Amino acid sequence: MSMVSNSKRRKTAGDSLHINDLPIGFLVDVASYLSRPSFALFAVAMSAPSTSWQNYNLVYQPSTTTKAIVSSTQWETLDFEDIEKYLATKLVDADIFAVLRSINAKDLLRKLKLTGCVNIIGGGLMPLTGSIVLEQIDLRLTKKHEDPYALQKLIVSHEIVLPILESILAAPGCVLKHITFPLKWLRFPEEWARMLDEFGERYNQQLNNRRFSCAECNENMEGEEWITTDGSSSRFQEKVCYDCLRPFCSDCGPGFVSFCTSCNKHYCRDCSTVTECRECDGSWCKDCNGGMKDCEGCALPTCAYCLNTCDCCNLAACHSCFMGGKCCVEGCSRANCDACYDGEKYNVNYCGDCCGYFCLDCQLAEYKEEGKECKCAAAIVPMLLKENDALREDVEVVAKIKDQEIIKLQKEIEELKMK
Repeated sequence: MSMVSNSKRRKTAGDSLHINDLPIGFLVDVASYLSRPSFALFAVAMSAPSTSWQNYNLVYQPSTTTKAIVSSTQWETLDFEDIEKYLATKLVDADIFAVLRSINAKDLLRKLKLTGCVNIIGGGLMPLTGSIVLEQIDLRLTKKHEDPYALQKLIVSHEIVLPILESILAAPGCVLKHITFPLKWLRFPEEWARMLDEFGERYNQQLNNRRFSCAECNENMEGEEWITTDGSSSRFQEKVCYDCLRPFCSDCGPGFVSFCTSCNKHYCRDCSTVTECRECDGSWCKDCNGGMKDCEGCALPTCAYCLNTCDCCNLAACHSCFMGGKCCVEGCSRANCDACYDGEKYNVNYCGDCCGYFCLDCQLAEYKEEGKECKCAAAIVPMLLKENDALREDVEVVAKIKDQEIIKLQKEIEELKMK
């Protein structure tokens, strides 16, 4: 009978290896490969769950590992666009609070952009209370060059966030000079809008008290309106470039700072080229683009909304230069120049009664749905006749099939009678 060796013993819970057992230097090196927000979240996890960081009576302090990870890099900018969107959407106030507290954001963080953090209400920003280093905060939650109107259902609360911003404004030595509000706040009911305007007035006063000088002409900018507070819905930060945060006075602004109507941000010409469409009032920064192309007629930049491209020869021109038409029915993009118009495949034409361009397919659809009768309806007569002929052929085919089926049934009846 063989003897069982006693050289092996069952492992206990105390024998299992934990991540905290790894050398701190190794964990710091691992963290260095992460994006900045993930870097901070990893540091938080090395001490306690995010929810624990909001308990001010907690007896523990950040672990040695957390301190080592946090101190291994600079924390001037924290932009949550650097992490995957699905992860940003999972973050809540407890996570943001833990991150800001772990990196000592109140004393170190200059720029905070909460891109994609759609599930925060605002309490996670409490560690920033009274900060005298924060220069910029972006509460829009959309990506830098993403349509700000894309996010409509936001839960971030002005009742929680505005007092935190007020504490920053009131702090001696405040350096805050760029705020991006959620678009939802710009459509507040009158009572709430008044709160935002009152904050805007104090914000304007604070910036004017700091006596900024224009980055271009070096003139004093006291008296400028940095955020509009006239009760309108255009409470966008003005006079300061979104990227470099340099201020520009009203006189120099039009030549050096431009507004992108896509991402709703101001950029100086050193940070981003903003191009205006020759047809509409729209303007797009180089990253938003707006489908900008030079018109083949006047060679001026034209946005995708104002550019007509012939489906046949691919001629691309602005409304003013395009000799032809683009179907004006919503959802239809068919267009052709006069030279390519053939009334069949390339059939977009102008109707004087309707005062617009229509392709034959859309004319036919509107005639059927609304019974529209005008001069342009004559153009769809051949299509109606063609449809009528097709229907007649279908009816004849169906009738023929029925006749054949009747004959077959009659034969079967006769055969049954013979039996």
